[in-house]
Amino acid sequence: MEDKPGPSKPIICGQNKLTENYFRLCGLITTLCSEIFRITLSSYIKPGKLRSVLDRDRTKLEKIMNVSQKEQVYKTPGNALSTKDFDISLLYILLRNICGIPQHKKGWGNPPDNGDNSLAACIERIRIQRNLISAHSPNGKIEDVEFQKKWDELRNDITQIERHVTGGEGFKDSVDDLYKCKLNHDIEEKYQDDLKKSDDPEENMPPRLKKTPQCSTNKQLVAAIDFGTAYSGHAFSSRGDFKNDPLKITAHKWSRDLLTLKTPTCALFDGTKKLIAFGHDAEKTFGELSANGAHQEHYFFERFKMQLYEKNGDEEKKKLTDKTMIQDISGKELHAMYVFSKAIQYMQNHLLKELKDQDHDEISEEDINWVLTVPAIWDDSAKQFMRDAAEQAGIRSKNLTIALEPEAASMYCKKIQLVKLSEAKSDKEGFDIFSPGNQYLILDAGGGTVDITIHEVLTDDRIKELDKPTGGPWGGTYLDKEFFNILEECFGKDEFEKFKADDLSGYIELRKELEMKKRDIGSSTDKISLTVPPHLRSKCDTTRSEFAEYLICCARKDKLEFNESLIKKWYSKVCETIVDHVRYLLEKHKIETVLMVGGFSDSKFLQETMKKAFPNKTIVVPHDASLAVLKGAVLFGHNPSSIVSRVAKYTYGVNTSLPVEGGENVLDEKRIKIIGGVKYKTDVFSKHVTKGANLEFDKAQHEMVYLPLLTNQTTIRFRVYKSSIENPKYVDDPECRPLGYINVDIPDTSEGLDRKVRVRFIFGGTEIKVEGINEITGDVTSVKFDYYDCTEEGDRYLCKPGV
Repeated sequence: MEDKPGPSKPIICGQNKLTENYFRLCGLITTLCSEIFRITLSSYIKPGKLRSVLDRDRTKLEKIMNVSQKEQVYKTPGNALSTKDFDISLLYILLRNICGIPQHKKGWGNPPDNGDNSLAACIERIRIQRNLISAHSPNGKIEDVEFQKKWDELRNDITQIERHVTGGEGFKDSVDDLYKCKLNHDIEEKYQDDLKKSDDPEENMPPRLKKTPQCSTNKQLVAAIDFGTAYSGHAFSSRGDFKNDPLKITAHKWSRDLLTLKTPTCALFDGTKKLIAFGHDAEKTFGELSANGAHQEHYFFERFKMQLYEKNGDEEKKKLTDKTMIQDISGKELHAMYVFSKAIQYMQNHLLKELKDQDHDEISEEDINWVLTVPAIWDDSAKQFMRDAAEQAGIRSKNLTIALEPEAASMYCKKIQLVKLSEAKSDKEGFDIFSPGNQYLILDAGGGTVDITIHEVLTDDRIKELDKPTGGPWGGTYLDKEFFNILEECFGKDEFEKFKADDLSGYIELRKELEMKKRDIGSSTDKISLTVPPHLRSKCDTTRSEFAEYLICCARKDKLEFNESLIKKWYSKVCETIVDHVRYLLEKHKIETVLMVGGFSDSKFLQETMKKAFPNKTIVVPHDASLAVLKGAVLFGHNPSSIVSRVAKYTYGVNTSLPVEGGENVLDEKRIKIIGGVKYKTDVFSKHVTKGANLEFDKAQHEMVYLPLLTNQTTIRFRVYKSSIENPKYVDDPECRPLGYINVDIPDTSEGLDRKVRVRFIFGGTEIKVEGINEITGDVTSVKFDYYDCTEEGDRYLCKPGV
């Protein structure tokens, strides 16, 4: 009796349990799963005929294979081939495309139905599991429950394939042996290397086999730029320091005698629009120019980050575009992209110079992973704007990671753990906050915005987001706006504007003095006094203000006093807005702990207001609250996968067209188009992700297949949309907004309308990734989120859902 094919050799079989789970699954994929694929290939195409079949189908296969696969198969055409060196990705391509295996019910490239044990379904599931296991490679750890589920599924699929192909069950025992055997370091490394070799992120691979590119976490150094509304800074740490001591982070000290370790977010351009100073230097230089009357041709931008939020945060305001202009302190305008890119470039060059001064000459720019912080409440277009600005500044996109400010702060506080607690009952309480299973609210109160997110601590240094980020423009600069409104009333709006125009240096000094006073204002402060600039002393008239009873202009009119009642009114307006929002979230999620970070969290008044509003909650204020985001951004750059999941802020999808059924009544006739003799309703919202859904890190969400509407169509354009409601009907509904588009080329028209294009959304990271895949060629196109409109529409770009 002839022996049935089985495992080619016994498996020769260390770290903690979670990493062992990962390596064991890598071994199962690269050994037994690959072997059962080889046996299946040999059962359909005899080894002696494989070369002739590959040569016959060369044109078709070369469109699907990546460079290394083509070289492996076709480097020596005509020669006999052995499949022993074919990895699982190449084997999948061959099984799917040259063996004639009937596809499963959902079709090749789609997740099969549960319970479908057809040969194609089992092959497909192994391919999907290989991709999911590969996604764990940044941290190399898999929880026990997830491991067991994956192992059982793979064991079943391997067993079912063997039954289909040989009728035997020899692989079942081999799978069980691998499950029980001991692993050593060498074999673990081999398993992982073999898995990585089967998934080259730079090459074109079949759908789902192509790994989503992301910034490498193995760079020699992580450099973070915290680009804040009021203050900015940078910090860095090497990969070696991160491994040995994650908190060994070097943050640049801009000045020893001033209020913060950061520098003001101020940029000074000369009349030729060249950046000549940034930060403290920009303030000082512009003050001198203003004092000498030589500033008129210059552009001085301060706190300009909030102008980006105002352009993008309010749907009713003018949309953020690549042509968006922002105003300097005197009302003169420059392109926002130019100003932001030059500011980022300054911070980048300043950090590189510091690295050189500290004898880090051996580190090239290619060895640096740059991290740029943005508020969590910013939408996708604003994040893309900042990424583009960084690229224009000279930072390569592949070397850039966008970090959400409250997430970065959360990672930093979780690392330090030694936090100040307002109501700590014991030292142990500080550590319990970050124990697995605990949940807390992060209040990131910065200069411009207040970001609020809710996190849960998981095992193995990981964090899960429990609710979508919320917040608003309630930061420390909001207080400044209220304060200057009072000054305009006291001195007259026209006089105050004239003062700003004639004595900008005096205006800047007034803002700096206010910033200093704000730091010490608490709920028990009885009064504060500010110096009245000489230009305004003769104009001081408190009776013009609705707050006249709370204001005193001193006899010499060189001081303006605000009494206790006005201070409380002034602060309470913004602080109560924050408290109300926090109260809603605490009650919604039953949270007991609030973590306060950001520069405005240093405010005594805000801290005292929070304690008074939530006497039974634990209020946490870490050391260096204003640096938590900056240092946390460095930690995030080393380990972006530590935030394992996030919550979708919006519903996301693409535009499509649907055939109009016989009795269907379409209210808006403008949506109806006759294309190729078929009646369609256009601009239908094809949903991929629902608002509030849990999004796992770097995992593809719901995939859908689309088809062209014309037989001679050579491109499908997918516009990507977001919506503030869960179930939008059309992409032009008032709740919807375009984000960008993908053009997927389908040049081969020989298959007519039967040319499938797959669209998938990959969320969980700080930025959305959307890919369109040509099912025939395997070519993958990634969307670029545009904050400006794309051009040229027409029937030749439309599509409909496929099966």
